[in-house]
Amino acid sequence: MKKILLADLYSRIKDQGFKLYRDGENSGFIKRENGIVVGFQLEFYSTYSSIAFSGISMGMERVEEIIREVNKPNGYPDKYLDINSEYFLPTIRDIKIPLMDGLSYKDEASTLRVSGLVVNYLANSGGVFVDKFSYMPNVLIVMDILTSKGLRWHDKSEGILSGTIDAYFRGLIISKLCNDPDFTNKIEMVDQFLSRPVPRVQEWQSYYLKLKEKLSEIEPIYNL
Repeated sequence: MKKILLADLYSRIKDQGFKLYRDGENSGFIKRENGIVVGFQLEFYSTYSSIAFSGISMGMERVEEIIREVNKPNGYPDKYLDINSEYFLPTIRDIKIPLMDGLSYKDEASTLRVSGLVVNYLANSGGVFVDKFSYMPNVLIVMDILTSKGLRWHDKSEGILSGTIDAYFRGLIISKLCNDPDFTNKIEMVDQFLSRPVPRVQEWQSYYLKLKEKLSEIEPIYNL
């Protein structure tokens, strides 16, 4: 059933530029276009013949190029360091995917149902997400809305940026690339967060200093 699902799904989305890749027991689809990587993953749980769908993640290659250079405590896995591999570091992710309960591949009917739901998502809210946020300043708008609500840019319920503490790094890179007039305030906000005497935060400080050096060298690609 797993093979039927992947074959059917691939046949329906390959014209959009997606390619299939496998990661152990799981599988995903990825496409690269104009400096943007778009991907999603299907996690298969053989014990229950169930599936978890990740929703779309997008990697902005200019942002992630800097993230790789700055690195993080314990480093990123090697498979994410090759910019041309099927693995990519996501910059943003769609956390507001439609509710898809009971995804199963126990028989052909349920398998094809999963394929249809994913295709429908890509054609509707998933496609809207990709179109809207391929334009980096739209990501910055959401970041500012989150800040106005007192939420982190990677908030679990409403956030948009990927990662944990490195989500702050991504946000500052996006801010600088967008020539954000509020860039200095964002730096001060992250300065304050990373000055906390918490071990898991302090271990990022040397990487943050490296990021700030990089930020001073970055030329904006947008002029807001």
